[in-house]
Amino acid sequence: MIIKLTEPKTAHSSLATDSYWVAAYNYIRFKYQRQDAYYVSVTNDGGVARFDMSHIAVAPGVSPMVGDVIYVSGPDYGTTCIITAIDAITVSGSPSIGLVTDLPYNGNATGFVNCLMERPNWLMEVNIKVDTPTGFKTIANSTYRSLPDGTIWVEVQEFLKSYLNNNYEYFTTGFNAVDDGSSIAFIIEHRQVYEGYTTEDFVAEDTYYATNAAMQANQPQAPNMVNHVVFDTANNAKFLCGFKEPTMWVGYPFTLSFINYENGVDLSLLEAWYDINRTQVDVTNQGVIAALQGSVNLLAPLRGVVTSLPYSYMSVALCESVFPYHLATENKIIRAKIPCGKNEVMLVWRNQLGGWDYYLFDNRHTSTLSVSNGNVFEPWVEDLANVSTQQNPLTKTAFETIQLAASSIDQNDVEGIKGLLKSIAIYIIETDAPHALTRVTIEPGTWQVSDTKSALSEIEFTIRKPEEFLQHE
Repeated sequence: MIIKLTEPKTAHSSLATDSYWVAAYNYIRFKYQRQDAYYVSVTNDGGVARFDMSHIAVAPGVSPMVGDVIYVSGPDYGTTCIITAIDAITVSGSPSIGLVTDLPYNGNATGFVNCLMERPNWLMEVNIKVDTPTGFKTIANSTYRSLPDGTIWVEVQEFLKSYLNNNYEYFTTGFNAVDDGSSIAFIIEHRQVYEGYTTEDFVAEDTYYATNAAMQANQPQAPNMVNHVVFDTANNAKFLCGFKEPTMWVGYPFTLSFINYENGVDLSLLEAWYDINRTQVDVTNQGVIAALQGSVNLLAPLRGVVTSLPYSYMSVALCESVFPYHLATENKIIRAKIPCGKNEVMLVWRNQLGGWDYYLFDNRHTSTLSVSNGNVFEPWVEDLANVSTQQNPLTKTAFETIQLAASSIDQNDVEGIKGLLKSIAIYIIETDAPHALTRVTIEPGTWQVSDTKSALSEIEFTIRKPEEFLQHE
């Protein structure tokens, strides 16, 4: 049989529940153990170990013989050995066998045996399935052989990455929407296959969830998303935001990403508004949002950009819609601003947690159009008398770069904006609603952060738009 030893889930330190969420760009590993037979005790047979096996402990098709190499595992044992004799014994009143080996006796224990020579063509077959609108669909079928100790490692992250995307296409103004490309539900099935015996049926595992992220705060190598998952207890999950206090601007899109726990209940949206002194001026429960468990969701604050209230800050939190109505997420403070410039440049980018971040650059911009020749045709020397130039460009390329700047930036925003440098997907929003998006990149070596006499900083960097056109002679 095959048992699962470890899986990519994380137990919460103070809760009796697990998080089945992982980051798709970290290792997503399952560890299994092949076990052909069990031994119920170890007896001393003249100084060597005899592994006594009950008649019900041996898997079908296993019949070890003298001279076979086996692997035994358990307390004080964990190595290969050779069967030197097979004794007929009695365990619990039933006929059983004892495998006498060349291992020194090291105490009584229980454990399992892998018959390495019995099943030379043994393998584990795995189906990896992802959730689709029509149910779970198999995306990969792989086979794995066990290591000498019988362990099998299954890594699935490479199969999942192509089913996630970094397209930003959400300008929702409602309560809640699913960020389809940011998460995926998946399961794996396994069975053991070996020659000469009936192949087993596939055994399905639990459902797991991968989000379009890699590094998590304070966990640079771990796939743990436990701190960002909504639990139905008093512990609060975090929003997938790179800013401690994000900013939204009137007339531009803004959402907060969050993970709705796979077993979570319906959630209600709580919003509160504050004046410039952070004195609360209004609060409301906006009602129940759609139940979208097991997804990365985009929450659009209702009054984020349009309100009659004179406010400069708002707070957003999600609470459970059933008793005891405790908060399910952190209470996120958002700064609200009205743009005062005329040439604002709004950027939106995928952050390292799998959500989206936003920032409006409205200070000083320098736009540059770079034009270059591609292939060049040079006429033959004897033709120069009849041509107007020695070189004829056959292709032409052009692209625009924009140097962006922002001043009076506090440390919270500096750290949040740094996410641009690590982001795999950056967009510039160039028009008013309905907004048009253009994918851009950060020009290497252009990032500068300048400290000032105050506690605030200035930022400068250059973005590059895609190639505008390609002309051919």
